[in-house]
Amino acid sequence: MDCGSSKISETTTKVEVRIRAYDETIDLRRADELEKQCEAGPGGGASLFTDLLGDPLCRVRQYPAFAMLVAETQPDMEIVGLVRAGVKEVICASEHASRVSHSSEGSPCKSEQSMTSDMGTPLDHDDHQAPLFVRIAYILGLRVAPKCRRLGIGAELVKKMEEWCKDRRAKFVYIATEKDNEASVGLFTKKLGYVEFRNPAILVQPVYVRGKKLSKKVQVVELSTEEACKLYSNLSLFGRSEFFPKDIESVVKSKLHKGTWLALRKHKNGDGRGGEARLQPNVSEGLGASLGCLISARGGGPKEASGDGGHERCVHRSHGVLDSSDVYNPAYYNKEEEISHRTGCESDERLNKLNNVGLNPRHPTISFPVLSSSSWAVLSMWKCNEIYQLEMKGASRCTRGVAAASRAVGRMLSWLVSIPTMPDVFKPFGLQLIYGLHAQGPGGPSLAHHLCWLAHNLAKEDKCTVVAAEVASNDPLRSFIPHWKCDEDMWCIKQLGTSDPTLGTMDWSKAPLTPSLFLDPRDF
Repeated sequence: MDCGSSKISETTTKVEVRIRAYDETIDLRRADELEKQCEAGPGGGASLFTDLLGDPLCRVRQYPAFAMLVAETQPDMEIVGLVRAGVKEVICASEHASRVSHSSEGSPCKSEQSMTSDMGTPLDHDDHQAPLFVRIAYILGLRVAPKCRRLGIGAELVKKMEEWCKDRRAKFVYIATEKDNEASVGLFTKKLGYVEFRNPAILVQPVYVRGKKLSKKVQVVELSTEEACKLYSNLSLFGRSEFFPKDIESVVKSKLHKGTWLALRKHKNGDGRGGEARLQPNVSEGLGASLGCLISARGGGPKEASGDGGHERCVHRSHGVLDSSDVYNPAYYNKEEEISHRTGCESDERLNKLNNVGLNPRHPTISFPVLSSSSWAVLSMWKCNEIYQLEMKGASRCTRGVAAASRAVGRMLSWLVSIPTMPDVFKPFGLQLIYGLHAQGPGGPSLAHHLCWLAHNLAKEDKCTVVAAEVASNDPLRSFIPHWKCDEDMWCIKQLGTSDPTLGTMDWSKAPLTPSLFLDPRDF
C-alpha cells in the first residue's frame, strides 16, 4: 500500500516524505532504530521507554486486522515516523446494548499482514437481547523522530491510517494517551477532530521480593481454554461491558493469554472443616448458563443445595453499580468472607503453595468445583513481557538509591515477612496484565482481591516486575485491586465518515460514563 508523497513544511523547513505500508524485509532495522529514539511517555525528567524486542508489529499482531504505516523521507529514504492500528468489533455504549447488531455485514475483515482470524465469529446470546457490536479501529504507537517533530508528519500518518481503517469498514477510531502528554492530546483533539471519551484508571502493582500469602478459605481453579471461552462468551455476564471484543475467543486462545482463574469461597462441612464449593441450581442469570456447562464438560454436575441464590446481587461492570453502597463497606463482610492480609510464605515455593489451596493453577488435579454460594470472581492474565519490555530512564540518583534500599531491606527480611518493595524499573523489566476481571455476589470483591494477589504471585514466578490492570474510573472493583500507583489514561474517539444506518442517530462519543468497561489486553 503506497499512500503517496507529501510535502510537509514548517516555516522555512521543508521535508518531503512518502507514507507507505511497512515492509518487514527492508524496514525492520530502521523502524527499530526509530522506536529507540522515541520515548513512550511525555518528555522531560524520567520517562518510560518500550523495547519491542525486535518486532515492531508485536503490539498489533493479535488483532483480526492490523497494519503499520511508515513515513520515509525523499530521496534519502530515512524512516522518520510510523503508526500502527488494529480493527476489531466491540460492544457499543451500554444504553444501546439491547439493540441487535448488524455490524458484521459483508465478508470478514482480513489483514494485509496475512491475518487469518475472522471477525465474524458469532457468540452465544439471545438474538432478541443481542448487544450492538460496532467495528472500531484502535490507533497506537505513533512515533516521529525528534528532529522531524512539529512538521505535521504525525498528523499525516494518522490521516492515512484513518483511511486504511475506513476501507476496513471501521465506524469509529480511538486512541489512548497520557493526560499530561500535551503534544499528543493537542494533535488528536485540536488538529484531528478527536474528542475526549473515557478516562480509565491504570492500576500498577509492583511484584514484591517475596510472594503474597493467600487465604486458605478460598478455592481457586484454573479454567481450560475452552471453559474460559464459554465463560467470557456468555453475554448475560459480559453483554453490557463497553468495548467487550466480539472475537474474545481469539484473545483467550492467543499465545499471550497466560490463563484464567476462578475463585470461590469454600463452604463449611458439618464438622467445621472447609470443603469444595457447590453450585446452587437457582443461581441467578449467567452463572448457571455458563458455569453449568463447564461442570458438565468435566463430568461433574450441580448438586442440590439450599440457599437463596435468587437474591444474588452482582457487584461488577456487567450489571452496573449496586443500589446499596453497603456492599462496598468493609463492615458489610463478616470475618469469614474477608481475605486475610497477613503475609509470609517461602518466595520460591510452587504456585500451589502460594495460593494455599493445594492446587497448581497451571495443571489442575481436581475436577471443576461446584459453587455453594452466589459469590465468585474470575480474572485472566496477559503476558505483555513476551512481546515487549519497559525501562525507566532519566530518574535521579536519589530515586534509584531509595529503590535499591527498599529491595535490600525486603530481601533481608524475606524469611520473616513480605515487605512492600519498590521494584527495579531502571533496567529492562517485564509486565503482566490483569484483564477480564469480574466479581459477582456480596463476597465477590474480596474474591477478586484474592485473585489479584494470585496474579502477583504468578507474575513473580515468571520473573516479572509489575502487574497492571486498567478499569473504568468509576468501576466498583477499583478499590479492591491492589496497587501502588494509579495513572489516569485518556481515550479519545472519532467517528469515521458519515452516519451508518446500523447506528441510527447514536453518537457514541457523547455516551455517558459507564462502569462497564472491558479492557482488551491487545490495547495495552
